Amino acid sequence: MSISRIVCLAALAGAAFLSTAAAASDAGLGASAEPRLQLIAQPSQVSPEVASIVGTWSMTYDWFCDGADGTVTWTINADGTFVSSGGATGTWVQVDKKVTFNYSTGTVYKGKVKADITMHGKQRDTHGNTGCFSAVRL
Repeated sequence: MSISRIVCLAALAGAAFLSTAAAASDAGLGASAEPRLQLIAQPSQVSPEVASIVGTWSMTYDWFCDGADGTVTWTINADGTFVSSGGATGTWVQVDKKVTFNYSTGTVYKGKVKADITMHGKQRDTHGNTGCFSAVRL
């Protein structure tokens, strides 16, 4: 007997969910079978061999990757939010060594964590401007 499954990933408040629905006729569950929703990742949940980025970081940003523009301090919270020393806020997600920071202004920083004490990557704002960033855990 085969079971048809529909699998979709959704991001909701910085968490990833896995939804599985079985075809009623194949599963023998009847037409009223409800799909199940299972939490598979939260911002502060990562593989055991990768440390969480929760904490304080010094982040240097460089729009257009032509020389550093400035440095801010990121306070990264376990609830999936962050705030910069300049007062800007946003949400973040970490999946193993990959991180994404979404500022409330629409600017997005994506990067990788190295040795659990540094990270580096690229950023893009809502106007299409791009740049580079690096950060060191304080």
